[in-house]
Amino acid sequence: MSLALSEEQELLRDTAREFIAEHSPVKELRRLRDEQDPVGFSRALWTQMAELGWAGIVLPEELGGAGLGYAELGIVLEECGRTLAATPLVATSLLGANAVLLGGNELQRKEILPAVAKGERILALALQEGSHHAPYSVATRAEASANGWRLSGRKTFVLDGHVADQIVVVARTSGSSGERDGLSLFLVPKAARGLEVTRTIMVDGRNAANLAIEGVEVDRSAVLGAEGRGADVLDRVLDVALVGLSAEMFGTLTEAFERTIAYLKERKQFGVPIGSFQALQHRAVDMFVEVELSRSIVLDAL
Repeated sequence: MSLALSEEQELLRDTAREFIAEHSPVKELRRLRDEQDPVGFSRALWTQMAELGWAGIVLPEELGGAGLGYAELGIVLEECGRTLAATPLVATSLLGANAVLLGGNELQRKEILPAVAKGERILALALQEGSHHAPYSVATRAEASANGWRLSGRKTFVLDGHVADQIVVVARTSGSSGERDGLSLFLVPKAARGLEVTRTIMVDGRNAANLAIEGVEVDRSAVLGAEGRGADVLDRVLDVALVGLSAEMFGTLTEAFERTIAYLKERKQFGVPIGSFQALQHRAVDMFVEVELSRSIVLDAL
């Protein structure tokens, strides 16, 4: 496949770069952090992003999306990474909406995804239960009840879980923690009785939450995909999310590299730019090679 952007993708990149640089520079993240903003991102900015089509960039047009692909979403995420832009794009579009898109039935998709595309609904994925990434280490249980399912357990590191309107909760309907089989995905409204959400602030500035799930009742219609086969959807969602996060991280890497090169050209010592020193030139070349290799890997994965 070609590892070069098309004209349309270049236009998207340029538009995203200009918009994010103007509306969400690094100082905006610092402001949100220093003021301990209760949301953690600008809802007005998120609405604007949705109007540009970014919230539903991978969603089909018949569901209100842009009908594009993960390569285009990766371009936007890369530009977000350049300024450390605080948005629910990862939690909502990469994780929550993808779970609904890949695992939901027609009714669930039509009810949820158009609202996501408009920026009117925030989604989150509640998977982790420990301090390390272990997708199948799920002890949260879902037991059949008279009207559907009763969920009980704990979740950690739920990105944007404190502001999510609906949370996709991974729970076990059979088997033991660590087993791939027996996982199921449930759509849980944030207002559900028995759901306690506690916001946490991550070291990297991301917004997250811990969930205490105490006998939360959901209807049978809340299940995404086949009961006990949630890992089939989850695996795909996580693969896509990891590539998307890589694109965002690549944006941060690229910005850091470009700032370094600019500094080498501007900073002077002994009356000459330090970029004229051969030792620093060699290090800059090594960095450039690593950046370009990373670019190719991310583009290929997208």
